[in-house]
Amino acid sequence: MTSKDINDYLDKGMYGSPQLKPDEQNKYLGTFRERVVFALTVQQMKNTKFYPFCLEKINTYPGGQLLINVSSDATSQQHFITLSQKTNLPFRLVDTTISSQQASDAIGVVYALDDAVHLDKITPEENTSLKKENLTKAPKTVEKKKKPSFFGKWL
Repeated sequence: MTSKDINDYLDKGMYGSPQLKPDEQNKYLGTFRERVVFALTVQQMKNTKFYPFCLEKINTYPGGQLLINVSSDATSQQHFITLSQKTNLPFRLVDTTISSQQASDAIGVVYALDDAVHLDKITPEENTSLKKENLTKAPKTVEKKKKPSFFGKWL
């Protein structure tokens, strides 16, 4: 054996087999970004307005698998499990470690195919049809009352 083969063998024994893009796989619940059709954050899973978006993507790209984050709440998990059962999709619960700071931005559910699809827009914010709906609603404005300063009371 050459020294390179011995070093590779020792590295594999000490650190495990090398992985391609481990950060990307951790973010998208064990799959690559190029295979993802849509991804929702844990906060978006709680909102029912994204369900039609999910159904549309599932019908457009059949034959995928639904990956559900175990760290999301049970009711959101149940909604997507019933969605997968209604559409005859296989689903998998994926256990990830999420800190409290990352909880709202963490990916909660991913619909991925076995082959690469290379979609640019995988989140509902990037979808133009949902943007149009959000633009038609008037934003709520809150007027702040100016509080008198501490020294202003005494003058």
